[in-house]
Amino acid sequence: MDADTTAGPPDPRPLVRAQVETLWGTDARGRLGHPAHHAVLAVPGGGARLWAGGHIPDGLAARLAAVPLPDGAEPGEEPPDAVLRCRELLERELGAVELSCVPSHLVPAGVRAAGAAAPGGEAGQVVRYDDPGAGRLPLVRPEVWEPDEWRALLAGELGPWALAHHGGRVLALCFTPVASPYGAEAGVWTHPDARRRGWASAVTAAWASAFPDDRPLFYSTTRDNRSSRHVAARLGLPLLARLWKLSRPGRSGEHRERPWQA
Repeated sequence: MDADTTAGPPDPRPLVRAQVETLWGTDARGRLGHPAHHAVLAVPGGGARLWAGGHIPDGLAARLAAVPLPDGAEPGEEPPDAVLRCRELLERELGAVELSCVPSHLVPAGVRAAGAAAPGGEAGQVVRYDDPGAGRLPLVRPEVWEPDEWRALLAGELGPWALAHHGGRVLALCFTPVASPYGAEAGVWTHPDARRRGWASAVTAAWASAFPDDRPLFYSTTRDNRSSRHVAARLGLPLLARLWKLSRPGRSGEHRERPWQA
């Protein structure tokens, strides 16, 4: 009998680890390398894993590690008991803790090849950072970008990007806010007047296709960001995990800042 060579879905566990390494890094003990986060609990379909912050006292880290983790069921929308128990342990010793959740998606190779559905409504053109002359387009800088940062982005100094534009106006942009040898994250911005027209999906697919290597690409959002979650659904991005973060108040969105390296 011939062996079954049908490829199944990728094991989410090594991919989730790659994303954690990309976003926050780990130290020699395998603990989180970013001081904003006391702990991160990843709940993928294949099982759960906890990373305690490197700054957490060893005794507290051991108590966190002893908390029973979810047994591999599909990750749900509500925080599992393990997350609530970890928050209780942390608040008992460290004070207030901010709880947040990041649904994390893989950007698979199929998206890079197939792209997104054709946008509707306003005319526009999608360009990538490696297209001839892309960095010299006469674009109006979005106000959310500082001038020096915008020039560095267009020059490719901040990593791959793809954008949609029309008449000098940027309709949507997908860029690389954080990357490491383990993987890279997508960052997406859409002009308020160009939302719900497919441009965010189009530039995300173009961004993925522009990557110069085969490192894993991730698309993360938040539970209450419906527009961002719609992009993931439109592209058919598989959910890898929900990353439950237990962070210092006001710092739940922080990640490592790393210069782009191809």
